[in-house]
Amino acid sequence: MKRITLLARLALIVSSVLALGAAPTAQARPAETTTAGQPAAAPHMTAEQVLDEWAARWSSSQEVDKLLDLFTDDVIYEDAALGVVNHGKAELREFAMNFFSSTPDVKLELASRFVAGNLGSMEWIMTGTDTGDTPARPATGNSFSVRGATIVELEGGKIKRNTDYWDTATYLKQLGLLPSGEGD
Repeated sequence: MKRITLLARLALIVSSVLALGAAPTAQARPAETTTAGQPAAAPHMTAEQVLDEWAARWSSSQEVDKLLDLFTDDVIYEDAALGVVNHGKAELREFAMNFFSSTPDVKLELASRFVAGNLGSMEWIMTGTDTGDTPARPATGNSFSVRGATIVELEGGKIKRNTDYWDTATYLKQLGLLPSGEGD
């Protein structure tokens, strides 16, 4: 199977949205039940709900397991801005734990989201305070607010591939690790 490049994925999403006028909102399915009629442990989420939950769970540093539930076991999670590619949930867990330990008050607010078939994209604003040391540097104690975008590929109601793009220059300037350009 031929791999679709991220640019091709984004083009597909944009062209699908433009052709439709707007991304259709899928109807929520009723909660799945067991044979005894009891609610199943994890009801099916629509693609839109998965994207909403992605932002909500990245905004909850105490619930890494709930975050990981959104991803397939063989997920590829790439943070293009940092040059990091995580393969599988174990690597993603370590990545998330390191991030949450340096920024426990992180919040991701979705500005927009689109879904076309098994592909989705999100535009978001990430805010937080750099309060924990990382292997690369000590904490600065400074707050930040940066814009970013994410492209995902969904499979079976979960995220199979995730690529984040965000403004590292603004982030580093707000942390005081890069000159702001204002008389520096």
